[in-house]
Amino acid sequence: MMRFIILIALMTNTLIIYSIIVPNVSGASSFVNQQYVDQTNDWELIKSRTGTFSILGPDGKVTKLPSEINKEKCVINEYPDIKGVSYNSDGETIYATLWVNPIVIDQNASSGGVQNKWISGGYQMPIDIPSVYDYGTDYVYRLEWKPQNQTWSNTLEERNIGIGGKNKIHGPIGDAEDFISNDGNYVTFSINRSMLSLPDRFKIIFSTWGAFQNDERHWCVFTDTTSFIDIPPPLFNLSISDLPSYIRKGETVIVPIHISSDSGSNSLARLKAVYNNNSIALSIIPEKVNIPPYSVGDSLLEIKALDNRYPAQVKVNTSVSFPSSPKLQSGAIISTPSINNISDEVRFTLGILPELGLFDYVNNTLSTWGAAASQAIALVVALGGAKLRGQDEPKDKENNNQT
Repeated sequence: MMRFIILIALMTNTLIIYSIIVPNVSGASSFVNQQYVDQTNDWELIKSRTGTFSILGPDGKVTKLPSEINKEKCVINEYPDIKGVSYNSDGETIYATLWVNPIVIDQNASSGGVQNKWISGGYQMPIDIPSVYDYGTDYVYRLEWKPQNQTWSNTLEERNIGIGGKNKIHGPIGDAEDFISNDGNYVTFSINRSMLSLPDRFKIIFSTWGAFQNDERHWCVFTDTTSFIDIPPPLFNLSISDLPSYIRKGETVIVPIHISSDSGSNSLARLKAVYNNNSIALSIIPEKVNIPPYSVGDSLLEIKALDNRYPAQVKVNTSVSFPSSPKLQSGAIISTPSINNISDEVRFTLGILPELGLFDYVNNTLSTWGAAASQAIALVVALGGAKLRGQDEPKDKENNNQT
């Protein structure tokens, strides 16, 4: 019986420990809309290793031409430059909007006779799942122009683990035409985590590319790629401590502001406040706060009460900038990290009491004096009682002696 009780206790303890260690997977990856700002005009000319590119044209023919290596000979009105990415998740589906310079495909042109016009292009969202043995992305979500069909198509592919060879096609995801805006200024991606059994934490990266012929009938192929974006993003928490419920008109209080971070990089928080300036005057010192990795940055909020007719409605918000993971290729950094931005805010109401009048000052003075006087009287009484008791003791001793 004793062994059975010990076994049950051990099982219960194990279950408790397991429940503490194992996170809640269902809601671990949900987050509100975030912004990634990419570097502008950082598109690159792709140079072929073989010296040529083969591109399918609208006529169904593959045109093999030399690849241009001189960027100055590749001139076109708009380049495939990524402006930024906005992204969010409900815990199950990742939604991302890629903001770009539009690639306007010449749908009626043949690849053999048109120069300086986009003839092919596409957008990609590769997905990188952390692994001990993994050095590259694992899946890629493509949106590409199909010249033969004169339309956009999308596919979800699993990367081939070998060098070269075709990827495994998981199939299209919805209608590709719905993913691109009419003016081509943005492209939307969405993917359900259960489709690929994605873990709680992974990375995504975006790229765009386009191809055209220059005057020398060489292929000019341009691309722009973001840095890696962490899913979910780092957590930043804004809080204000020691905040009173009310202050009096004319008084000033100073309370600390804290911004905590679970990011592994140095971050910069910019603080601002919105408030009704008829009721209070407010200052944040400093307004910019550096946050070390996995640490807390501090600032001060100074509030002075001006008018007690209305309570003070205050909103303190922060925009935290932190670097994304850099682009890597064979262990070498090929691009400096770009900047992500996350916002957080705290709202509070501060009551303002009227300033003290003459009667209040007198009353407070009397109350203070009364308390002091009561303490003095109590002390005198205590000392007097001790003295009287001291005077009585010899008489008692005399009486005892006489007896």
